[in-house]
This record gives sequence, structure tokens and C-alpha cells, in this order.
Amino acid sequence: MSHVTFDVQWNEAMHELSKVLQLDISQDAILAPKGLPEYSCLYVKYLQVYKRLEECHDQIIHAQKHLDLRKTLEACIG
Repeated sequence: MSHVTFDVQWNEAMHELSKVLQLDISQDAILAPKGLPEYSCLYVKYLQVYKRLEECHDQIIHAQKHLDLRKTLEACIG
């Protein structure tokens, strides 16, 4: 695959990560997770985003992008 494919995948994963983060740290009582099922759903979403970011990290060879992806992966897994 080309580098453009992984740039697009990285962009999509970052958008998905921002959505998950908004749900995770929501100040709104209605949107905030309340129980184990909702936290489990967030966990699965984090794993899905992590796998997409990891695939990009493995395939992108551009040095600066590689470092940025590495930092994002480390932040995603906590």
C-alpha cells in the first residue's frame, strides 16, 4: 500500500480517538460512562483505535511521522 493510504488511515484513527476521548472524559453527566458495560465499550474502542495506529506505525517510514505515531500509541495505551 502507498504512504497516502496510511496517512488517511492515521487521520481517521486520530478522529476516532478524539471522539473516544470526548466520551471518556466528558463533563456532561448524560454522556459520561456510568457502569461496566459502558467502560467495556470504551475499552474496545480504544483497542480498535490502537490497532489502526499500530498498523500505521509499522508501515510509515517517514521519521517525524513515525515519532508522532509512537507518541500517540503510547498515549493511547496509557
